[in-house]
Amino acid sequence: MNENTFQRIADADEIDDAVVVRIWLLNGELVGEADFPTVEHAGTGQLLSAALGNPVNVPQALSNAKRLLEELPMFGQRPIFVQIDEEGAWQADWGTLLPIKPSALTTKQFKH
Repeated sequence: MNENTFQRIADADEIDDAVVVRIWLLNGELVGEADFPTVEHAGTGQLLSAALGNPVNVPQALSNAKRLLEELPMFGQRPIFVQIDEEGAWQADWGTLLPIKPSALTTKQFKH
């Protein structure tokens, strides 16, 4: 995936090992936050966690997520996931938002 391609997800709580940008409408403006699970820094042993509660404009939230991928190599080559509630709110100048992938539960046949 190139740096301006993002994977849409339905529920950010389903992702526990990657960077997720949550986008929502706040006072008539789309805002977002870059979130990630609490991790231990390999060099220092310090616990790192996302500082939430201070939403920014969407381009800044996406930029913050890209920076996190650079600074936190434990997320490897994982894509940046995006949870956006408003279906048509994504803007093309932010990059490419891939559609939600079906979950494994809906793609595997049930065995009797």
